[in-house]
Order: sequence, then structure tokens, then C-alpha cells
Amino acid sequence: MKKTPILASILIMLLAVTACNLDSLYSSLIPDPDKDEEVITPNEPDSPSAIIQEEGYYLESGNPSEYFSIEVTEAEIKEQALILTTDDGTIQEYQMMDSMILLGSDILTIAQEDNETITITKEGAEPLVFRYGRR
Repeated sequence: MKKTPILASILIMLLAVTACNLDSLYSSLIPDPDKDEEVITPNEPDSPSAIIQEEGYYLESGNPSEYFSIEVTEAEIKEQALILTTDDGTIQEYQMMDSMILLGSDILTIAQEDNETITITKEGAEPLVFRYGRR
């Protein structure tokens, strides 16, 4: 067997290995610790209408602490009950009779006007007004 083709093949392989950078050959297989990982962030909605908004009666004016022991931000009336919700999702429900609630020694009067506002009033305090809208 002739040694020339074998030696020529070995020489070509050695030249090929020395001519290329092994790091560039295997960089896709070996992670680079100095390189930051690419962070993929979700696409932001293009328009405000693409943002999911919840409809409800949200506090527009008044001081809820004059009425309740929680910081109420949302109100709802269902089946003769006033349902109040805080920012953290705490819910309190009060049974109404003739659009009134007896709360301790206070009588709260609840009025819902044209499905646009819910107003809660009591003697000696500024009314709480919840306006229908999106949040």
C-alpha cells in the first residue's frame, strides 16, 4: 500500500483543523458563561382596547373609612345585597332591606341611579359614590 495518499489525507486534515477555530465550531454546543441569556418579554398590547379591563362600580368620591372597616374600592348590588370589594380582593357582603343597611347604630342608605352610579349615604358623612366604568 502506498503511503503517499495516507500522508496527504493526514496533512489535509491537519491543515483544516489548524485553519479553523474550534471555539466557533462548537460554540452552539457549549454555553458561554460571559454571554447573557436572551430574555424574552411578552409583546405589549398595541392599543388600550387590547388590555383586558374589568367593568364595575368603582369608587369615585367619599371616604370609605367613615363607613366600613375596610378600604372599599368597588361596589355591587345583587339580590338585595351590597357587595364591597377592596384592591386586594377582600369581599364583604351586607344584606339590604328597602335599600338600607343597619350597620351598628348607623343606617346606610343605598341608591342605584340609571345603572351608572351606586351612592351610599349616612348621616354626618360625605356620600360614597361608585361610578360604573372599566378598570
